[in-house]
Amino acid sequence: MIRCLSHGDTRRACLNAANVAFPPEIHEFALVFVQLHDARMAADYNPMVVVHEDEVLSYVSQAEKVIAGLDSVSLLDQKAFATWIMVQTQGAKDSRKRLREGRETEL
Repeated sequence: MIRCLSHGDTRRACLNAANVAFPPEIHEFALVFVQLHDARMAADYNPMVVVHEDEVLSYVSQAEKVIAGLDSVSLLDQKAFATWIMVQTQGAKDSRKRLREGRETEL
């Protein structure tokens, strides 16, 4: 199976989720996803960034907290958020554009 979500698409969708009427737990999850993604990008690509163990433990704690929050919302809200993330991908946007232009989806 091919991974269909890129981190960048997911990050953008999480930023845009602030404008959607999701429960607070989903907004918090989206915010922390962006923060953790940015921290990972800095750690991976900025040689000046040094990540200490206490920071890593804090990141893990944040992730665990927002995952628990996401688990606490209704299944309907979880599905709505997952759908929101997927329809925000570049591939989904390209497909909608092709449909508007009357072109069939190219495989």
